Amino acid sequence: MTYKSYLHEPFDKSKFIPVYSEFINKPRGGLFGCQGDEWINWCTAEDFRTGYYKYCVEYELTTAKIKLVHTPEDFLFLINDYAEFKLLLPQISFEKIAKDYDAIEVSHRAVNSCRMGIPDEVIAFLPERERIRFRNIIMMGLYSWDVPSICVFNPDKINIIKTTKL
Repeated sequence: MTYKSYLHEPFDKSKFIPVYSEFINKPRGGLFGCQGDEWINWCTAEDFRTGYYKYCVEYELTTAKIKLVHTPEDFLFLINDYAEFKLLLPQISFEKIAKDYDAIEVSHRAVNSCRMGIPDEVIAFLPERERIRFRNIIMMGLYSWDVPSICVFNPDKINIIKTTKL
């Protein structure tokens, strides 16, 4: 599988920022990418950081263990397995995920179906106590994942194919 990341400068493994949790449902750090041009197309359509990205880096992940989030149920299991409470609010611990996986990939289906929260029919089986406990993540869903994306946690798994100046 080939991915593309759009960067301000060429990829430099020595400047790789380890992933950390800052938002409820999306990590900071790591290397974000996608399988096609959806990210740069979204940026252009939303007038987001146009002119900031100067390079397109194409790469493969060599023998990477990837946490796949392809369905709302996958997202719910991710919350169950990796949520922790900070300042009494639940948030996904991407540091914990990074101990078990080299990357996380969120599919088109997951982004679209959980954009404004996890659908009611998916969380219906949860006890009310759990729905209340995780309400911030459940309500937030995958809103901040603008397009289907991958976030690479382990830079040693990145095999650069080519870098193109935009």
